[in-house]
Amino acid sequence: MDGQGEQNHWGVIYLRRRPFKKTDPVGARTFATEPATSSSHNENLERSLRRLDQDVKRSGRISKRELEDILEELRHTRSATSTQSLLIIRCCGSLVPEESPEVRTQLVEEIWKALENLGVPMDVSHYNALLRVYLENEHVFSPTEFLTMLERKGVEPNRVTYQRLIARYCQQGDIDGATRILEFMREKQLPVNESVFNALIMGHSQADDMESASGILNVMQQAGLEPSADTYTTLLCGYAKRGDIEAIDRILLECNTKDIYLMDKDYMDIVYTLAVNNHTQLVDSIIERFRQSAGFNHDALNLILRLVNKGQEDVGLKVLKTMTRSTKPDGQAIPSGVFFIRQMIKANRPVEKILSLCSELEAGGQNPLALSLAVESCLKLGNVELAFPLLSAMKERGHPIRQHYFWPLIVAKGKAGDVDGVLEILSKMSTEFGIAPSGETVRDYIIPHLPNKSPEEVINTLKPYVSPAASTNALVMLFLFEGDIAMAAHVANRYRAYYNPVLLRRPLVLALNNTGDVASFITILRNIHDGVDRLAELSADDESTLAVPDRTEIVGQYVLEVANTVHKDRAATLQAVLTSLLEQGLGISNSAAERLQEKLGEDLTGELSTLLSKLSSGDLVPTAVSRPGGFSTGPSSPLDDNRLKTLIKSLEARGESSRGAKKQLLSLYIRNKDLENVEKVIQELDLDGFVWNGGLYAQLLDLYVHHEKLENALEVLQKLRSQEPDFPLNDYKVIRLASLLVKNDRFGEAIELLNKQPENRTLEERMFVYTSVCWRLLNTLAEAGKSEELRQIFDTLVNLKFIDVNNVMLGPLIKAHLARNDLTSALTEFEWCCHQYRATPFKNELTCKLIQAEDAAALQRLTDLSTQVHGEVNSLYDLVFAFVECGRIRQARKILERFNSICEHYRHEGLVAPLEGLVEATRDMSYIDRSDIYYHLLLTYCKALEPEKALGLWTRMQEEDVQPSDEFLYKLGTFLTAQGLSVPFTIPAAPEKVELQATNPPSSPTSSLSKAKKKLLSFDNRLCYANFVAGRISEYLGELEEKIEQAKDEELPKLLEAFPRGGLVGILEKDPSLLPQFERLAEKYASRGITTPLNIVWMKYFIEGHNTKAEKIWSDHLAASPRLMFQSIVRHARRTNDFELINRLLDKLKLVKVSETALGVVYSCAVDVLVNLEKCDEALEILNSAVKDICLENLNRTALTRLQDGLLKQGKTFPYKIPEKNAKKDLSSSSSSSSDEDSDSKESSSRST
Repeated sequence: MDGQGEQNHWGVIYLRRRPFKKTDPVGARTFATEPATSSSHNENLERSLRRLDQDVKRSGRISKRELEDILEELRHTRSATSTQSLLIIRCCGSLVPEESPEVRTQLVEEIWKALENLGVPMDVSHYNALLRVYLENEHVFSPTEFLTMLERKGVEPNRVTYQRLIARYCQQGDIDGATRILEFMREKQLPVNESVFNALIMGHSQADDMESASGILNVMQQAGLEPSADTYTTLLCGYAKRGDIEAIDRILLECNTKDIYLMDKDYMDIVYTLAVNNHTQLVDSIIERFRQSAGFNHDALNLILRLVNKGQEDVGLKVLKTMTRSTKPDGQAIPSGVFFIRQMIKANRPVEKILSLCSELEAGGQNPLALSLAVESCLKLGNVELAFPLLSAMKERGHPIRQHYFWPLIVAKGKAGDVDGVLEILSKMSTEFGIAPSGETVRDYIIPHLPNKSPEEVINTLKPYVSPAASTNALVMLFLFEGDIAMAAHVANRYRAYYNPVLLRRPLVLALNNTGDVASFITILRNIHDGVDRLAELSADDESTLAVPDRTEIVGQYVLEVANTVHKDRAATLQAVLTSLLEQGLGISNSAAERLQEKLGEDLTGELSTLLSKLSSGDLVPTAVSRPGGFSTGPSSPLDDNRLKTLIKSLEARGESSRGAKKQLLSLYIRNKDLENVEKVIQELDLDGFVWNGGLYAQLLDLYVHHEKLENALEVLQKLRSQEPDFPLNDYKVIRLASLLVKNDRFGEAIELLNKQPENRTLEERMFVYTSVCWRLLNTLAEAGKSEELRQIFDTLVNLKFIDVNNVMLGPLIKAHLARNDLTSALTEFEWCCHQYRATPFKNELTCKLIQAEDAAALQRLTDLSTQVHGEVNSLYDLVFAFVECGRIRQARKILERFNSICEHYRHEGLVAPLEGLVEATRDMSYIDRSDIYYHLLLTYCKALEPEKALGLWTRMQEEDVQPSDEFLYKLGTFLTAQGLSVPFTIPAAPEKVELQATNPPSSPTSSLSKAKKKLLSFDNRLCYANFVAGRISEYLGELEEKIEQAKDEELPKLLEAFPRGGLVGILEKDPSLLPQFERLAEKYASRGITTPLNIVWMKYFIEGHNTKAEKIWSDHLAASPRLMFQSIVRHARRTNDFELINRLLDKLKLVKVSETALGVVYSCAVDVLVNLEKCDEALEILNSAVKDICLENLNRTALTRLQDGLLKQGKTFPYKIPEKNAKKDLSSSSSSSSDEDSDSKESSSRST
């Protein structure tokens, strides 16, 4: 609805990583993508423009960032076609509602200047587009000077030019100026149309002369023009500017009397005018008139963005509450208002207003994450002034504050050159939020934004905020990225710290390869080696057991990396490195030596072989190292196992306790995964009467799991539970132990282990290593095809909050069935995922399997489910890609044949009127690509040799802001030339395909579609809706009536199958005036034994409370019908919380035999409605009645859970056990709560037999 589908979790801001270089203007990281190569700029520009055009048609808005990217592409491309440039200009006005008019005008002038510099040919249509943007942005300019500029450039103005210049005078209230242009138009015998009169109404309104403004209506009628909805809207906005609500009501009544239909956009213009002129107390009466017709949410969203820019967010909130909220399958509304919050931040509204909005959205249940989203928006925009008050508010509400939240703020200050601001952020991180900057923060964000200083100055500058060790690590990494290995070695040798061996390996070896500086390489490697001891000290008493790596393996990996990277003089370089390592006493592991030997091959010399033998012998002891003075970051001589053993013997010889030293030795062996020595030390400690603590038991448990010693691990766990029952065992260790149990076919014990863990777990940000081990646990069962065990352990992990459910974690549930080639079960599981989590795991794999199995019905079901989650367009495109992936190109092509085929049919038949009707009917429908309709109409005019009408299309497209394609301009230009007429624009180069060709055109646009494909596309429903959009639904119903009257008995099943039940249900909701005609049609179907249409009428009457009419249809036709549709009633009751309605339906269904599944849907809705009304006791009574009629498994689990929660809040108990999520549910299609009316089967429920 408002962009929530684009959200990642707000707490994670993904930033592209790359090494920092001094040449970077702002630092180590950037929020922009890398620029494309010059050879790809032309393709990039065309692709960007297509995306821009699609955004405009889909949502009626685009972002400033998109336009800036296109401007950048334009500058790199150094060329653009006339058509491309026109589209870019058009997009700089009201299509960018997020930006202020001043910003938009500045952008269009920058684009215009760039186009002129490139020498792009621009005709009057470009200047008209520029005028339109100026008007939309209310930009101040002189119409006279504009005309002078056109004359100077040799561009002949047309009627659209003069219309827009009149509009500019009228925006200023300058009627005299507008009159002068009018006189000029009369001299040139240019027609005056409705747009001119509308502008004059606006001009008189701006001049505060409402009497003259109203009088324009009479002038129009005298000129033979009837005032339209646009005319009345302009007049209404004039009265709104004055706050004259009585005049507004009078004009609206006049519109109703004259059947002038005002659209939602018109009412929104009135609301906007009232608000920006400080008449906010009057907006409610206009908002009440919103019709909420097709496209309402998009228009409302754009209105709210404009209101926020004008400081009228209170009115914006009222509009937001009128927007229809999307719902999940269980009836719960999806959070809304994301765009509103972002715009508040972007417009830099007062923090009090932002917090007030967030509180209202959260209190009203519209968006429980409103404050979090506000913070996210602040961070993305780098708005430091707003960010800190909002972060403080988050902290006060108990939300965790993460390290990476501050990165964009640091970047913002750094870009501005505000070093003090960067340091201030560091200070606030620690003082106000208790967060110490991490090494990543220091390396990638802080140091790059400090002035060039020596390492000592950097460390001293950051010392109040960052430890010297963290600063040192960052500096070493940055110097290596710059290739300055000598300076990196100097810093590493001066300041002792733990250097991450994994992070440094690649940059250090690359620096060696580039410089050949072996001495500096060895110095840094020695510090990395010694830094491992620092890590061991830090983790010695840490229950979480930081993984302390094997130092010989670390050194070995570095040597292997040198062998893989250095190609020039590899043997000599390796010999120098190995010799230096031997001198330092730094050994390598046996495995590293073996791999290095294999790697060297023919380069292996006798000297290298000897060096490898000595280095891997295990006898080397690191030599003492003298370091220059500097900051000491920890003890300088950690104890190894030999020294600890010596210390233990010394203590025992003196008769002193050695348990402390043995404990250190045990921790050392555990970290080194040395199980044999661990068990020896354990025996010694037990003899000494050593008392074990939970931390050591946990480390020992993980060691046994690592070595897959299950029984030993369980024994340690038993000891831990006996000694410290409440010890909080690390989740990572629990999952690893559970995985080992599953691997040993002890599934029940794994479940029991998980269930015994504490339940007060919170799903915070998890490390990848943890989520990976969880996924491997699930995937192991999935690959074995153990779907039942997999589902049980999945539910356990979810219920106990071990995992956060997403597509990755849900994937194994589908995979388990695919491993057994059980597509039916896989699709059922997929449907559960869609309904329960609005996720589509393994969708592409499952789609391809169904395509290969040629199961059209299942493929249709999967597509419908995907549509509920991702929308129709995305789902159909995914389906196209799946067909392509499976090599079914023909099927993919057929899906893409849509609206264009209808236009082709009209053109081939020479039907001009329907095409002209389509142009008119789709005028305000941004989601329809009208350029194709115009093109087909142009071809029709060309065929009929009507050049005036053809040229009129080009002018009309300018008026309606429709972008002509190159094909259109080429065809029109060549046609006008052939007719001996001048062409008022630059004719583009001949495109590869300038006319839609068709050999043997079909008599019907649907004749090439098979029955299966029609069903796959839900064709009949879409054709029905297309007729509604085209304004010919009455004719369409007449065609259906004619078909049923003429049908033979054997043709009735086909008519029933093709009847667009879903499409007509939705259309009747949008246009109830069609009901009488539809009821006549339904009765004719019923006379032939088809009751489906009357079922739709019955639902309509039942919802609206026309009980007598509904009862007559019920008793005459539906009481004995084998199928009954009622989902529209359930959906309406759930949406409006109408318990009386759902209760009436329940009473009605009890009188006839319906399935338990169907009753379960209705009972679930009744429970949900009462819980929403906070009537939990009544909801429980309904549930008590339900279980007398149906099994508890047939009720919606979410409804039961919500009732249970409601009762618990009131201190009452819930007397039932909620069925497991994997309880068998053979729900009929009536259990779907989809809002998609396209499916033929979603509204019906079979009677029980």
